[in-house]
Amino acid sequence: MQTQLLKWISIFLLAAVISSCNKKYGVLQVRFHHFSPNTAELKWVYAGKDTVAKTAYLQSSEYKQASLENISFTAFLKEQAVISVSSPNWEENKRYSVFVCDTLGTIKKVLLSDAHDTAPAGKALVRFVNLLPDTFGAVVAANGNELFGSKKFYYAVKNYADGFSGFEPLDAGVYDFSIKTEIDSLPVEFQVLQAASIESGKVYNLVAAGYANASSGLEMKLVAVPFTE
Repeated sequence: MQTQLLKWISIFLLAAVISSCNKKYGVLQVRFHHFSPNTAELKWVYAGKDTVAKTAYLQSSEYKQASLENISFTAFLKEQAVISVSSPNWEENKRYSVFVCDTLGTIKKVLLSDAHDTAPAGKALVRFVNLLPDTFGAVVAANGNELFGSKKFYYAVKNYADGFSGFEPLDAGVYDFSIKTEIDSLPVEFQVLQAASIESGKVYNLVAAGYANASSGLEMKLVAVPFTE
């Protein structure tokens, strides 16, 4: 009786091991965006071995596939690891963005889901992401009309959910974008992106990076990053 019981236990354990070995993990896609103003080209390494992307300042990669079994990316500046993404709470068959921001000495990351609806006819969908560390809040205007209300820096105290907008519809066309903020309690407006073409049916990240009050090389930038489908 005991021998028979041990036999069945062995069979059960063997089946469990085989099932575990045969388990198929789902996949997802990740895109990398480099918005750290004084940081040179970053090399993105997956699972500690494979270089999957390289991004210079103000550049974004294509989407890269990763297994849910091992979501592990590290950004290297030459041979130095500067920031990593490990085991986030991401879902199968979804798309995500990793934004790198702030200067090299205080470099940070922002992880966002790229899930969105289809753009309405004749319009694009636009999401604003505020990666400006020295602004209390930033308002984005398009051709003089407010497009996004004040968004604080993503890492501002008690403000993690307010550093970015949802995807908002915007008529296709050519736009001059400006950012309104405050410097030393005084309101200022920066003309940051001129004659930007926004195309019907497309989806964009509108990303503010750099510093509002900075010298050349660190100055504020606004970049319209189209989604790759």
